[in-house]
Amino acid sequence: MLFVDDYHIHSSQGVERVFHRLEQHPDNPIHVFTDPWGPICVDHGGYERDPQTGGIVLWYYTRPDHPEGMHESAFVCQARSRDGIHWDTPSLGIHEFRGSRDNNICVVNFTASGVYPGPHELTGPCIARDPLDPNPDGRYKMAIWRYNRDRDPETGQRLYARKDTSHPNGLYTSTSPDGIHWPDRERLVHTFAAGFGDTYTFMVDTLRRGYRLFGKRMYWDRERDMWIRLRHTTWSPDFVSWSPFVPILPIDEHDRPHDQIYMNNGYVYDDMYLGFARILHAHDDWSLDIDLAYSRDGEEWIRPPAARCILPRGVGDTWDSGRMAMFPSAPLREGDRLYFYHTSGAWYHSPAPPRELPPGTERPRGLCLATLRVDGFAGLRAAQSGRIRTRPLFMEREQLRINVDAGEGACRVGLLDEAGFPIAGYTPADMAPIQADAIDHRLHWREHDSVADLYGRWLSLDIRLERAELFSVRQGS
Repeated sequence: MLFVDDYHIHSSQGVERVFHRLEQHPDNPIHVFTDPWGPICVDHGGYERDPQTGGIVLWYYTRPDHPEGMHESAFVCQARSRDGIHWDTPSLGIHEFRGSRDNNICVVNFTASGVYPGPHELTGPCIARDPLDPNPDGRYKMAIWRYNRDRDPETGQRLYARKDTSHPNGLYTSTSPDGIHWPDRERLVHTFAAGFGDTYTFMVDTLRRGYRLFGKRMYWDRERDMWIRLRHTTWSPDFVSWSPFVPILPIDEHDRPHDQIYMNNGYVYDDMYLGFARILHAHDDWSLDIDLAYSRDGEEWIRPPAARCILPRGVGDTWDSGRMAMFPSAPLREGDRLYFYHTSGAWYHSPAPPRELPPGTERPRGLCLATLRVDGFAGLRAAQSGRIRTRPLFMEREQLRINVDAGEGACRVGLLDEAGFPIAGYTPADMAPIQADAIDHRLHWREHDSVADLYGRWLSLDIRLERAELFSVRQGS
């Protein structure tokens, strides 16, 4: 159980909830791509722990500095790392770039693949491994936006906003057995003509065993002379049929007057959903920030006021002072830290003019890393003495483990029975105090090494804090 909200709390006293910001790696960008087909790294794609090697696989959107036609204007490529810091670009040998297949390209424009004869351009891919689908050919899923930049051969009119044409401007989905080989067949889900825009992401919903898509609705505001972006979500049991969209993540009184939710993502974390909302400060400086968001059902998403700008931008005229953008994947655990991959930059969103940085402050557009304590999104902190009673928890494992920082104080935990009374031998007084910063401390009492004897019961935790901060409680080894 996490404590980003009060869902697991029956009562508390003497504690306050504290949200923690992600910490930037000091050597950001940790990797800069230099391949001629993809020297930049854009925050579309995804990443995962390779189930075979234990390394990390990254999919990223990129393009050449000087494309020689629409067929090479955008690619999805793959990179790999053993430690999450140092990256290699494998030679996949699938798609040709200027006479050679010695590259890491795994998804191309319809123009390059021959699916569509005219100008057609991809953007905003989101890729994830799917443990739910029994079909091995559907092990990986992708949602990708494709722009139809062609014109009607008879009238010369642009097909950009038309849906009565082959391969219209819109969102497509696809599946792959390995995340590398993507068949040409793709399924159209939403179109620009129906009021939908790019910047889609999705998550594999392992809690409800389905798929949740996050997308953009947009309309032109004539009074303010600007596009208005609204976020929505839809759910599918099979990645084929999708429910009607539901509006999410409204702007509130804690935002600036013209702010918009530019993009968002979500992922399963413990028994809930976490994610990030990307905030566009429209009609201000057109910068982009990242807020933390959470949900208990996948549809109602909350941005806590204290968790705004959870990934801080640089201050002043620094290389990362203009925008922050998260890759649409769940964080990966490396030791006692969570890894989040993202991109940063000094430039603002259009229509803001280009920025000129002081000499020596610019950095190339590469892959960036931010980290956070495991389960450290938010904690319940006691400046002096605090007490937390949780809602009943079904005991289905032999161990209970706690994530608590009691390095300058102490933490004790007791167990309460179904009626709320202390269980003999499992009271706070029966435990030697935890007096350390412990990410994964196994709870035990003087006469009980575990909770194995309490298996199958609904019990509450009585947590006592002295100058300590509680982050999470988990069952299992």
